[in-house]
Amino acid sequence: SSDRQQGSAIKAIVGGPDIAPRGPWTMVREPAPHRIELPGRDERLVVANDFSELGLPARELTVEAWVRVDRPQRWGGLFGAIQDNGEFERGWLLGFVDNHFSFALAAGSDPAPRLNYLQAPTPFEPGRWYHVAGTYDGRELRVYVNGRPENRAPDVSGPIAYPPHAPLV
Repeated sequence: SSDRQQGSAIKAIVGGPDIAPRGPWTMVREPAPHRIELPGRDERLVVANDFSELGLPARELTVEAWVRVDRPQRWGGLFGAIQDNGEFERGWLLGFVDNHFSFALAAGSDPAPRLNYLQAPTPFEPGRWYHVAGTYDGRELRVYVNGRPENRAPDVSGPIAYPPHAPLV
């Protein structure tokens, strides 16, 4: 709600870092649900300039979000700590590809781990609210939409391969 906004930051409700918006954004109270709206494709909410400041999990991870995507795009990020520079792929990302939610994660001790992209086969409808979650238990990657398992990748294993530095956005 708007009582969370202090200057250019959005204050955490319970613990955790404050969020620093980048680009235009709006705090919306009515109609419910209370939410932050980002109007385009380059705006972001920065939780930390470097994820390593936060002590993110090394082997098991659950990421979830309530989202409404009004304009799908080829690659869309919802929440992540990721670096994808061609051959150098590290971290994780809850997002979407076109109109399918996805969860990507790089894992293993291989010198060159790759991001494993897992897509939900059921397309989402633009303008509708969804609960999206991605999980990794050190042995398997899964993506859920509205509490239902949509897809899994049992061939992903090992510790999460993070980049040396990346923002948590």
